[in-house]
Amino acid sequence: MTEQADRRSIVFVTIDSLRADYCGFSGHDRELTPTLDSFAEDGTVFENAVAPGPSTSESVPAIVTGDYPVEREEAAVDIDQRISRIKPHLQARRTIAERLSEIGYETAAFTPNPFTSRYFGYDDGFDHFEDFLDGSRDQIYQRLLKGMKGSDYYLPVRILLNWTQREEAFKPWEAFYDDIIEWADNQNDPYFIWVFLMDVHHPYLSDRETRSQSILKEYFANWELRRKQYDLDPESRTHDWLVQSYEDSIRYMDKCLDQLATDLDDDNPVFVVTGDHGEAFGEHDSYEHHGGAFGQEGEQEYHSFLYEENIHVPLVLGNYDGVDSIEDPVSLSAIPDILESVATDQDITEVADDFAFSKTMDDDKIAVRGRRYKSITTLDSIKVYDLDRGETDPIENDKLSDEFGSFVAGVRNTTEEQGRLSSWSRQFSTKSEEQG
Repeated sequence: MTEQADRRSIVFVTIDSLRADYCGFSGHDRELTPTLDSFAEDGTVFENAVAPGPSTSESVPAIVTGDYPVEREEAAVDIDQRISRIKPHLQARRTIAERLSEIGYETAAFTPNPFTSRYFGYDDGFDHFEDFLDGSRDQIYQRLLKGMKGSDYYLPVRILLNWTQREEAFKPWEAFYDDIIEWADNQNDPYFIWVFLMDVHHPYLSDRETRSQSILKEYFANWELRRKQYDLDPESRTHDWLVQSYEDSIRYMDKCLDQLATDLDDDNPVFVVTGDHGEAFGEHDSYEHHGGAFGQEGEQEYHSFLYEENIHVPLVLGNYDGVDSIEDPVSLSAIPDILESVATDQDITEVADDFAFSKTMDDDKIAVRGRRYKSITTLDSIKVYDLDRGETDPIENDKLSDEFGSFVAGVRNTTEEQGRLSSWSRQFSTKSEEQG
C-alpha cells in the first residue's frame, strides 16, 4: 500500500448530463471532447460505465457512498421529500470525502448543482465545501428548487440569468474556476477535489468560442424544449438546434478539463471524470433526463427512463498508469472503491462485474446491464435488449431461454437480490424511524 507521502492528489470531475456516445473516445466524430479524449488515450477507460440512476437525485447518492438510498413510495418530485431521503442516507454512510480523509487527504468540493448542495447533506466529510449559496440567496434558491409553482417559465429564465450573471446555482465553470485553483494552491499533497460541472445540463449554453450556431438559435431551442413541455419533433429544426447546443456545451465544458490539467500540472493529480447520468434527445420519445411534462400547478413531473441514452456515461481515469480499457460493466456506485484504489495504488479492475445495476427513484424501473445484453424491468414486464441492435425492439420471449439463457438467469438473480436488499432497507428504515 502506498504511504501517505507518496499518494497522488485526485481531481474527481462529475459532469451533469454527459452521455458516453457524445465523447470522442466513444466514437463521436465532431471532436467535442479533445481533453477528455487525451485522458482516455493515456489513461484508463471504463467502456461500459452505468449511472446508478437517470438523474442527479437518483444517481449521485450512490456515487458518493457506494450504496443506493432506501426507497420510499412518496420520495418522488417534492424537494423536502428528496432531502428527507438523501440526507440521512449520506449521514449514515462513509462518503468519498470521509474515506479519503481517513488516509490523509485534504478534501474539497465545488458544486453549483443545487441538488448536490449542503441542503442535501453533500458537505458531510469535506474539509472545504462550496455550493456558492449564502444567506442572502437562500430565498431565491428555495424558489429555484421548487420551480415556482404556477409558472412554467420561471425555472428556465432563472437558470439563464444564473448562467449569464454567473450567480447562484447552475453557474458556468469559469465563474468559480479560480476558487478551485486557489484552494489547491494552498494545500499540501495529497488532496482530493470534487468538481461538479453544470455546463452540459439543460439549458445547453456555451461561450462565443465554442458556439457553432447563432446565439438566437441556441436560446430559442432551449426555450422551446421547455415551452413545449419536452415534446419536440425529432425531425424539426428545433431538435437539430437543441442537439447542436448540447454539443457546444460539451465543447465548452471540455475547456475546463484542459484548464485544470494545465494549472494543476505541477501537482500531477489523477483525473477521474464521469457523467452523473445521460441525456435523451427523442430516442424513446423523451428529452432531457426527466421525460418532461408539467403538472396541473406548473410543477415539473418526472418520468425517468433507463435506456442507454439515460444511463450509459463516460468514466475515464486520466494521467493514470493502468490498463487501457475495461470492457466489463461497472456501476458508478463503484466510484468510492475506484478512488480509494487509486489513492492506495491498488488494482482497479476488480470493480467491474458481469452486470451493472441502475434504477429509478421509486424503484419502479430496474435495469441490469451486461456487455452486450440489457434488461429493463418494470412493475409489469421485463424486456431484454441486444445492445448491438439497439433498444428499439426487445428480444422475443420465446427466444430468451435458448439464446440468452445465462444472461436472463443473471438478470433474475441480480434483480431478486436487489429486491431483497430494498425490502430489508425499507424495514430497517421504518424501524429506525420508529425508534427515533
